Amino acid sequence: KNKTILLPSNVTRLENDGFSLCLNLGDPGGSADIVYVYDNSGSMGLGGGAWINPVAPFDTVFYQSTTGCASTATSGTVTIQQWNAAGLATAPVTMPRLTSNTGCTSWSGDPYNARGRAYRLAIMNQAAMAPQSTAGLMSFQTTVGNSQRPLVLSPANLTTLQGRINSVAGGGTIYRIPLDSSKSWLLDPAITSQAAGRSKAVIFLSDGRPTDTTGTPAANNTTNYLSALINNYRSPPMPAGAMPPVYGIFMGNDTVGSGRLRELSQLTGGQFFIIPPNRPDSLISGTISLISRILNIVLIQYRPLAMTVSNSLIPQTSVAVPIPINSTTWRMPLDSIIGLRAGVANSMRIIAAYERDSAGILDTTRDTTNFNLSAIGPAAVGNQNIANTTFATRCYAPSRIQWQTVAGVRPAFFTGADSLNVRLRLRSSASDSDYADLVSSNSTHRPAADAENLVLSQSNSFIDSTVFSLVPLPMRMSLSATAGNGVLEPSYSGDSLIARWVHPRDSRDTADDTILVMPGTTFLRPPVLNKKRNVAVRKFDVTGRSIPEIDRARVVKIRKKLETKTRP
Repeated sequence: KNKTILLPSNVTRLENDGFSLCLNLGDPGGSADIVYVYDNSGSMGLGGGAWINPVAPFDTVFYQSTTGCASTATSGTVTIQQWNAAGLATAPVTMPRLTSNTGCTSWSGDPYNARGRAYRLAIMNQAAMAPQSTAGLMSFQTTVGNSQRPLVLSPANLTTLQGRINSVAGGGTIYRIPLDSSKSWLLDPAITSQAAGRSKAVIFLSDGRPTDTTGTPAANNTTNYLSALINNYRSPPMPAGAMPPVYGIFMGNDTVGSGRLRELSQLTGGQFFIIPPNRPDSLISGTISLISRILNIVLIQYRPLAMTVSNSLIPQTSVAVPIPINSTTWRMPLDSIIGLRAGVANSMRIIAAYERDSAGILDTTRDTTNFNLSAIGPAAVGNQNIANTTFATRCYAPSRIQWQTVAGVRPAFFTGADSLNVRLRLRSSASDSDYADLVSSNSTHRPAADAENLVLSQSNSFIDSTVFSLVPLPMRMSLSATAGNGVLEPSYSGDSLIARWVHPRDSRDTADDTILVMPGTTFLRPPVLNKKRNVAVRKFDVTGRSIPEIDRARVVKIRKKLETKTRP
């Protein structure tokens, strides 16, 4: 914005097919700070075997231990692919297959060890959607581990964050410490921006109720970990010191533990999700994960609606409608090129309209970018990138115009009888709306030209050109001509029909074509030889396939005699 870009002096236009709108170039993906918290307690692990439901849909339930099981009898084994601690690769893990799960209550929260993989994908997705946002990370069990304060999601910082992912089960389930740390990171201006409108969120993944409770009985007292919240309820703007929204993901049955995390999400204005023990693989499904769904809630999403680009110096404006390339990039083909004036700074403006989606609340916003394209640099000699910009020069074929017949062939000449046979073919980068009905024709002969601006309508469009015609073409042979009467009046002695084109958006792109017009007279007798003057005359065919053949030497002599007679 508000920059001047130096262009070569021979740049004449801003092309209409080279624009892309990339939401990750600025911060339109939604300014946000997100802390990812994941449970590494012992119940996340796998050690009690698996049970396969013999009734459709034949779900498999995995257990961390056989605590509570009425029977520990097994029959065969079950093998699954489990992610490693960093979430980078899988390896087969085999466990005993229980014959019954009656009484079994010690479910494995994450038998596939997918939480590391899910968070790795989530941070990558956040970086793609909003690279100016920040992400922090920590695991928890009895204490907090593998922590990283929020970092702007540059490629280097993304590597640092992903290097902290270490999903290894063992220990208790302490909520307060990761909640306190997350809140501190998100509300401390020395760590994350506190600018108005910036989204804050904690994504909190666990499989059990918090064990950091006080009172008797401990399982029913939640004041210890909830005391981290303060000003629990979130209402825009967020009260000072309030806990940012917590998006809870509970892995297991809907029990007291899930109720605690649900309450935590509700109190802070977040949302709650549950992954039942018979669907532990639903945390990651291909490249679309549950956490990606949460990101689409947390990150403010911008969807482009339209874009206009204008040059106020000329002035010219073009409009673009977005064509999606991927989730963050749209191709923005303009409806026409925009001309640039050489030797000066062309004042450019881009106005982009967006639909803004903030947690499902839709509104429309606009973004205006002003900049200058100054065509005063050394002339370009071909296709080249313009230093320190995303612009590049590209040579283009100049416009061409050609007189043709109905058959699409350029004849040697037209005759006065060809009013139904005349077409003009224009090959140009202009859009149909630019050049339709703008082609003009002139007949130039005698001391004064017969200038006629005839409106030729578009008759056929092709991939590379457009054909124009006016049927019948108002043209008649005449001894004299009246300019501006709407009729081309070529001379009987032969004349020129001139078509001239100037690109309506690029005045340096011009084209013209000149063709002869001859009389359409037909002699009724065969060719004769005038012995006295030695001039041979052959029939002049109205089809334009032959022309009078005259002894040029004799013509020269006659012309000299006439000149002698008329000389004062």
